[in-house]
Amino acid sequence: MAKRRKLLGQILKEIELVTEGDIQEALARQKKEGGLIGKIMVGMGCCSEGDITMALAAQNDMNFVDLSGLDIPIELLDFISDAQAHTYRVVPLEFDGDTKTLVIAMDDPTKIVVFDELQFALQSRIPGIRIQGALASAEDIDTALKSFYTEGGGRGGYGEDDLAEFVDFFVY
Repeated sequence: MAKRRKLLGQILKEIELVTEGDIQEALARQKKEGGLIGKIMVGMGCCSEGDITMALAAQNDMNFVDLSGLDIPIELLDFISDAQAHTYRVVPLEFDGDTKTLVIAMDDPTKIVVFDELQFALQSRIPGIRIQGALASAEDIDTALKSFYTEGGGRGGYGEDDLAEFVDFFVY
């Protein structure tokens, strides 16, 4: 039998960021006005966007990652093109050559199709690659995309040959 996911409000209550009263008020607002429960709770002042992101990470069995001040090796950036990074709103974090696993930061845990699409796109360069996600705040993803990727395509320095050399070093 599949494990049932905890509700966002339950997670926030367990870590003592909201009360049962806060949850009930947010649910009433959601029923009346619509919207995402997390955004409603932030609007009520119960918790921050960061609190919601951490709770969503827990809800989806993902790690939470703070991207501020993170220095990502340029070789990792070449795993994902500028267009892919902006389209999927992802940033590569690490690559494990033994398991052929690329960990990416993303801001929306519901977009699981991203894993399949990136895995398919990278399969020709790294047969057997697996994609694993970690959750970051939307603000951190925006900042990382501006810092590490440009929509015009210029990250500088490295290209396909460098990626192949990087993968050969870690995988083979």
